[in-house]
Amino acid sequence: NPDHPGDHKLGTSGVPIPAVTLDAILAEHDDPDVSLVKIDVQGAEMLVLRGASRMLERCSPALFIEIDDAALRHQHSNARELAGFLAALGYRGYRLRRFRSPEPIASATLEHDGYQDVLFLSSRSAPIVP
Repeated sequence: NPDHPGDHKLGTSGVPIPAVTLDAILAEHDDPDVSLVKIDVQGAEMLVLRGASRMLERCSPALFIEIDDAALRHQHSNARELAGFLAALGYRGYRLRRFRSPEPIASATLEHDGYQDVLFLSSRSAPIVP
């Protein structure tokens, strides 16, 4: 985006740059353990998750993901697909609220609540204790 240096998106025009997967980056560095991943890629979150499948299976890191169903749809995905992909790996989403315990959220909610940041924890992670 020439008007906003922090608002870059995948598209058919603009400046081409190489893309690599998280799995490839980690493999180049002897597959270190990963405990937290923040994903904010303007609707291309499913591409990131698919490119991190080996790391997700191996490490089950906490995932802090920006979810915007409209942006996901623009990249040929949607919030339901994202939630289903993660649920199949044993993840559950939590809404974080200031001064309150994390609240589990239903995947259907992700489609209707607009932009939101969601913490996904694997069933293999330590439980959240209020």
